[in-house]
Amino acid sequence: MKKFTVDFEVDSDANGEVVGNSVDVEYRAGDENGMGGNSVEELFQQNQDDKVTQVLSGKEMIPVDEPQAPVEEPYLNQEFESEAEAHAFYNAYATRVGFVIRVSKLSRSRHDGSAIGRALVCNKEGFRMPDKREKIVRQRTETRVGCRAMILVRKVSSGKWVVTKFVKEHTHPLTPGKGRRDLVYDQCPNERNKIRELSQQLAIEKKRAATYKRHLEMVFEHIEEHNQSLSKKIQGIVDSNFEERRRRNPILRATSLSSPSQYRRRRSSQSGILFLKMKKMIALGFEGSANKIGVGVVTLDGSILSNPRHTYVTPPGQGFLPRETAQHHLQHILPLIKSALKTARITLNDIDCLCYTKGPGMGAPLQVAAVAVRVLSQLWKKPIVAVNHCVAHIEMGRVVTGADDPVVLYVSGGNTQVIAYSEGRYRIFGETIDIAVGNCLDRFARVLTLSNDPSPGYNIEQLAKKGEKFIDLPYVVKGMDVSFSGILSYLEATAEEKLQNNECTPADLCYSLQETVFPMLVEITERAMAHCDKKDVLIVGGVGCNERLQEMMRIMCSERGGRLFATDDRYCIDNGAMIAYTGLLAYANGISTPLEESTFTQRFRTDENERNKIRELSQQLAIEKKRAATYKWHLEMVFEHIEEHNQSLSKKIQGIVDSVREMESKEQ
Repeated sequence: MKKFTVDFEVDSDANGEVVGNSVDVEYRAGDENGMGGNSVEELFQQNQDDKVTQVLSGKEMIPVDEPQAPVEEPYLNQEFESEAEAHAFYNAYATRVGFVIRVSKLSRSRHDGSAIGRALVCNKEGFRMPDKREKIVRQRTETRVGCRAMILVRKVSSGKWVVTKFVKEHTHPLTPGKGRRDLVYDQCPNERNKIRELSQQLAIEKKRAATYKRHLEMVFEHIEEHNQSLSKKIQGIVDSNFEERRRRNPILRATSLSSPSQYRRRRSSQSGILFLKMKKMIALGFEGSANKIGVGVVTLDGSILSNPRHTYVTPPGQGFLPRETAQHHLQHILPLIKSALKTARITLNDIDCLCYTKGPGMGAPLQVAAVAVRVLSQLWKKPIVAVNHCVAHIEMGRVVTGADDPVVLYVSGGNTQVIAYSEGRYRIFGETIDIAVGNCLDRFARVLTLSNDPSPGYNIEQLAKKGEKFIDLPYVVKGMDVSFSGILSYLEATAEEKLQNNECTPADLCYSLQETVFPMLVEITERAMAHCDKKDVLIVGGVGCNERLQEMMRIMCSERGGRLFATDDRYCIDNGAMIAYTGLLAYANGISTPLEESTFTQRFRTDENERNKIRELSQQLAIEKKRAATYKWHLEMVFEHIEEHNQSLSKKIQGIVDSVREMESKEQ
């Protein structure tokens, strides 16, 4: 089996990111007993050793007894079965000739939004935009020289992709066989096409379900109006006939029943419309990603029935280690469960699902909550829902504050991220490139040997209120990313000396630290607001409780005509209620975690990967299909019932008419 690697480079036209992947292609030799030892790169080297000046074709490079790889030169009207096949062909051609391709323009259909045209160019196409900075420390090597080599493929009515334009000439030297081999080709366009296809199908199914539901509601409204109108008409006929019979029959006038409507009203008061009262969904959530263990009970409407938690507090100047933190969680998790259930006044039968923090966080503490949920799930026969800790902070902040579609600043001891909801999921637009802002504050509190009760960050905030002198500290913002390790290193190296020389007080250092790191957070948040065209900001995470940070952010939002949403320490700090609520949202939409997959991970980013997105869309699509089928079935059943009811009603009315005529004939 001979094997070589074909590498791709893709420059996405959506966000300009360069991604790639290497695809292994195997060819079986004619002699199955032997294994060939030459790779394509070695064959190119043989060609150079033989001093062959021209670029050899694929047939010349590969032995006769092996199948030929399709790497001939593109030509006009060449057909491919798919866009991916055209991409692979041109990439193989580029590898042989000696350049790297880049995805350029994309054309979409105006009818359904599907891709109908794609341009693949040389990676040296175009020119780099001039650097707007006044001082350039290091001049980067020019990588774009205006090369015009490209291929344009379009999708025709038959469904195939056809080459409509091909430019062969390059304006730079070529390096046959020396293409890059270290890029990751993020299954583009396969996975992205799959996501686009699933998203389109999901939209169609949602529209279909909504249509069936609307028709069903209209039918019920029509039935109710029809019944009321029909009842009035029938009652008018019966009352009119009854009065006529009373006038003619003296015996009937002497009866106690003055009107048939009395009997009708008596029957209708005993009957009525039956309403199906939906059960209030309740979730039990477990949070234990850091030094706090919490258990929360929440309903689907965001009502928090209970939310107890306990914090592992270490002596001043010390942090918390995973092992000791996990032991703390083990000691307190059962009492917290009992307290949460008692305060919420619920029983095990009231719980619909068990939710836990899957990550990110510290490994050993995360394990405590994960194991507890697995055990309780098997004991209580309840489904499990794994929750992203970061997303839980956001969802809890939204439901508590009422924020609709804000830019989220998530600041805690383990994370510093600027997040916004875009294209169907949460996306990180900016973050720390080293340590989190909360970690920076906590570690500086150890330098000053401040108390860890209730938290180091809170004690820094209180001490900073007494500060009067500002000390210049490093200010590091790169685009929408920030860095805090340099600030911490500077303080660790100079704080003791400054305090000994009476240059400042501990309060001055805390004040200076806050007045440096918080403007950095405000700056990247404002950039994200401009980028996403959003006006509101939601602050979540433990550091989000800081009043000074909220004050700075509120001023910025006010200047931009927006609003700031923030919660107090009940919900900013890690808690079980946020896990319960976020997990319940997922469970209400048909998403749960199988027992064998209820693990934990220390690294779990807020922005999920493409495969998770595909799985989520597939689950949602299945749910919407089921919902649409249910509405359709109910609609069909209603129409069948209406038809049967009309036939029965016609018979009854005809019977009443016949009976009245018979009575009238007898009375006469």
